Amino acid sequence: LYESKHKMKVHLVYPDVSSFHGIPYHPGLASIGAVLKSHGHDVVVDYFKSLDEMDKVLANIEARKPDIVGFTAVETQFHYALNLARRIKDRHRCVIVCGGVYTTLFPEVLNEADSPLDAVIMGEGEFAMLDIADAISRGEDWHNTDNLAYRDSASGALVKNPLRPVIQDLDTLPFPAVELFPYQEIIDRQNIAVFHFNRGCPYHCAFCSNEALGKVYNMRSNRIRYRSVGSVIREIESAVKKYRIQDDKWLCFEDDLFISNREWITEFCAIYKKKIGRPFWCTGRSSYITDDICAALKSAGCAMVMMSVESGNDYIRNEVMKRNI
Repeated sequence: LYESKHKMKVHLVYPDVSSFHGIPYHPGLASIGAVLKSHGHDVVVDYFKSLDEMDKVLANIEARKPDIVGFTAVETQFHYALNLARRIKDRHRCVIVCGGVYTTLFPEVLNEADSPLDAVIMGEGEFAMLDIADAISRGEDWHNTDNLAYRDSASGALVKNPLRPVIQDLDTLPFPAVELFPYQEIIDRQNIAVFHFNRGCPYHCAFCSNEALGKVYNMRSNRIRYRSVGSVIREIESAVKKYRIQDDKWLCFEDDLFISNREWITEFCAIYKKKIGRPFWCTGRSSYITDDICAALKSAGCAMVMMSVESGNDYIRNEVMKRNI
């Protein structure tokens, strides 16, 4: 790792207006923030769950005067990001980008008239954001960054840069920068400590973005990439040491599909039981449930496995939703 010549002020924003869960934590921004911080940049994250809170975020940005503002937004939140981005542009000169599943699958949002976004990020955002910050810190043009789409200033045409390969070895990334979020407050109020360890899901459910994300990278499916068990255990140990997590608080492993790899789960449960030994819940799929998996999870302290059925009707579930269950 290296430190950039000039430290950039990066302001990451997570709009979450009227959402069901309303938890002020985003694993993607936590990972992007960790990479930026490890390379010497100054990172802040702001979250808003109502239009009233948008004014506070705008005031924070006006006061801090960041060099870069980066949004993450799913489709239902995208117009809130655009609204705030326009207000930022009226008050402060900076580079504004947006990433996430929506801009990955539909970078053409930049073709909308009077878009306040300077660019959108497609795919994984860690090193795209780092490249942008480093280029700006050196006074260089940042537009030829991989994973970036932008409108050419001369022709107005949409330019989509090449995608860098997905990060195969997730252990090379620093632990997510949970300290950028009110992590202790989440633990206290929600009674959970949130973790995300792997990326992807190999299934083709009709309502989910995972298959489409795989196609963006010319992959047949968005197969799961795993961190090593050792890396995962070290992250949990670090969080338990740093934050007040009472014995009755659950650790929540919110990967799309946590129990898909029998060998990984068996190793994880054996080490977790010895080194952590706290109650946790995780995600699963009925096709992976076996006596051995259940015994391993129970011995490690698993209190609940969340599995989505989606529909009790076989035709709807399998023919329409493509659940294959």
